[in-house]
Amino acid sequence: MTKTSTALLLLVGGIWGSSFLLISVAVEDVSPLQLTFFRCIGGAVILLAFLKLRPQSSVPPKRNLGFPLLIAGLGVLLPFFLIGWAQTEIESGSAAVLNATMPLFTMFFAAIFLAEERLTWRGAAAVVVGIVGVVVLIGNGFEDLTGNDIVAQAAVVAASASYGASAVISRVALRQWDPIPLSATMVAIASVAASIIVLTTDSPSLDLPADVWLSILALGMLGTGFAYIAYYSLIASAGSARGSFVAFIIPPVGVALGAIVLDETVSWNTFVGGAIILVGVSLGSRGVQLPKIKRTPIHSG
Repeated sequence: MTKTSTALLLLVGGIWGSSFLLISVAVEDVSPLQLTFFRCIGGAVILLAFLKLRPQSSVPPKRNLGFPLLIAGLGVLLPFFLIGWAQTEIESGSAAVLNATMPLFTMFFAAIFLAEERLTWRGAAAVVVGIVGVVVLIGNGFEDLTGNDIVAQAAVVAASASYGASAVISRVALRQWDPIPLSATMVAIASVAASIIVLTTDSPSLDLPADVWLSILALGMLGTGFAYIAYYSLIASAGSARGSFVAFIIPPVGVALGAIVLDETVSWNTFVGGAIILVGVSLGSRGVQLPKIKRTPIHSG
């Protein structure tokens, strides 16, 4: 990857790695659904402001809104809720490590749907290694398949799969959209949907402690706003599979912050399982073909 792509990778990974700490703080006082709502609103404010500062970024006509609609569901609403709920049951460090499976799902979906990101034997081996890592990380949780911990861990893996599918859709969408309009449109759509859901089923409270508000603002404006611009710029330049390698950065940041700030315990299987997952991601980084994206001109006529 280029120096710019590497810098974007580190930036996004650092922001999203710290998000797991912020989510753990927030869900002490707000429900996962309310947190999804606040994150979408905060992200939409930042992204629409960026879009206004970039009037030259044209938005494709309505017939192309299928892309942001899909990404809003798979890349925002579903994973935000699943991870928020999961962190009411498991520690932030474990959630961050399990989220590192995202590149494996991305490689799998890209190999099926994107001819330019063909999966080689290394990529296939990476998926297998990643599955082994998840099994090791969950460990004794398999003994109680009805327990809250195992269900919460499965929710994070499901969120990672959703992120992976979204990354592949985004790669296709970025052939027509610029990163900022795509980010702004899909988060705006997610904000409208989240507002309808939460205001009719789970009205949010504004009487929250200062640390919770700070966490919500950081999750919305940085994690959902600024980070998405950087992430889609990364996908446009490096591809969906390599763009998903932010998962290299997320686990160490998430585990370290959870241990330092929240005094979370870090067990041997967290380290070993996380290491195996990252080995799989590293192996997979050499298993895809990644030409530079070619954007198709959009005509409104």
